[in-house]
Amino acid sequence: MEKMKRREFIRMVFGTAAAVLLVRHLFRLIAASRNKEWEMPIEGRISFTAGDVYVNDVRVESGAVVSEGDTIRTGPGSEADVEIRDFAVFHLK
Repeated sequence: MEKMKRREFIRMVFGTAAAVLLVRHLFRLIAASRNKEWEMPIEGRISFTAGDVYVNDVRVESGAVVSEGDTIRTGPGSEADVEIRDFAVFHLK
């Protein structure tokens, strides 16, 4: 195996860092380009509801903001999608 030159190593490190940053922010770029009015809250939000969905025992609709420590509950036959900061989506039934 051949020893890597310093310039090759530096290019590899910067290329990897650029790729990681691009992938990390890719979903934000896609969401921003599709809907200029949409903005992810600091904590998270309810992005979809079907039936009765409650946050801290208060009935909510899609678009409601949720914070750390909130309790989300769905009624019988109901479901909801919860999006959080890093673009993870939780589907609750």
